[in-house]
Amino acid sequence: MTGRGRFTAPALLAAAALLAYGGPRIASLGFYHDDWWFLNVMRFAPAGFAPRLAALLQDTPILHFRPLDAPLAAALYGAFGLEPLGWQAASLAANLACALAAWRILGSFGAGPRTAVLGALLALVYPNKDAAAFWPTTVIIPASYALFLAGYLAHLDWVTSGRRASLAAASLCLLCSLGVYEQSLLQVAAWAITPEPPGARRGRLAAGLAAAAATAVLFLAYKFLIVPRLWGVSFNKPVILSLSNFLVVSLRALESSFGWRLASSVGAAVAAAFREQPVTAVMAAALPWVVWTLCPEGEPAAAGRAGRLALLGGALFVLGYLPFTVSDYRPTPLTHMNRINMVPAGGLALAAAAAALGGRRRLWQAVGAGAGSLFLAAHVGFAGYWAESWRLQSRARDIVVHRLAQWPADP
Repeated sequence: MTGRGRFTAPALLAAAALLAYGGPRIASLGFYHDDWWFLNVMRFAPAGFAPRLAALLQDTPILHFRPLDAPLAAALYGAFGLEPLGWQAASLAANLACALAAWRILGSFGAGPRTAVLGALLALVYPNKDAAAFWPTTVIIPASYALFLAGYLAHLDWVTSGRRASLAAASLCLLCSLGVYEQSLLQVAAWAITPEPPGARRGRLAAGLAAAAATAVLFLAYKFLIVPRLWGVSFNKPVILSLSNFLVVSLRALESSFGWRLASSVGAAVAAAFREQPVTAVMAAALPWVVWTLCPEGEPAAAGRAGRLALLGGALFVLGYLPFTVSDYRPTPLTHMNRINMVPAGGLALAAAAAALGGRRRLWQAVGAGAGSLFLAAHVGFAGYWAESWRLQSRARDIVVHRLAQWPADP
């Protein structure tokens, strides 16, 4: 986009992100019960960033494996303390950053303004990953993925322009992404896919991929060599090398992205949204059609770009789930475990947007607007579920505090 349209798309995506957090209901969102352990550690640590950081690392040494997690948590606690609204706002910002990066990637592949915004909207609100939005300490997942996508954009700029600063930025963003959350480690292979065939830029593409691979190897060396030797912390995740585990995770990944449980949960969430927050739900359902109205269709993409974008999205989807084929994690569209769907869902949204780069663009744009309308309304319902969880936690805490004098005098 150029001119005023350059600000229209981010504004529309920001509005979508706020609605995805329930609009005004964001003020009713709180912590998830697993957050309380880390909050407890920081609450009773000496005041200040460094003491809280040291307390987290001492209490949970495995945080050394993701060296930016503890600093991020300590910084967020320093900024917001035990007030959940600030944490939720930080999570919203991280998820919005992922959507804005997806918008820019779609534009680089030749998507028109309407397709780029709708595709980014789908990445924001695909409904199989609500834990990555509403669980405050899981902000690490969208934060990591935003850094990964920023690295890919810098990589594209390096391949196109040859600016060494972009090559350095790509490596730095990737290193920071892995330092926060390592799910995108294998997705680096997808950086081989660019909007144009390499041609004369093949050397730059190879150099960019080599730098990314070196960055990934550096992180692996830190994780498996430096951490055990320097801090004596052993890798605590099981590694399962079996065909049956690979097939189970693969099938669960497909079921989590397209299955009947996902469809059922979306329908129930939409119904809850219109029943409990009808004004917000109507605004959410209408916003994708506002995108349709305000964003022009754009010119057709250059030949071959739709196929390359679909390949990029498909690669990000597969490579995002691949690490779990050797782990005991299982993809699911529901529960707090659906946080691991966020990274592959970003690729899925890019692949879906590729359909609108070829023929019958208006038809596919309408399909995208309809899906975005349904999914954004569902997020209003999801926000209601998490708000109710926080209400029950707060009620239980109030009962405990009220009866604290009757509590046994025991540490």
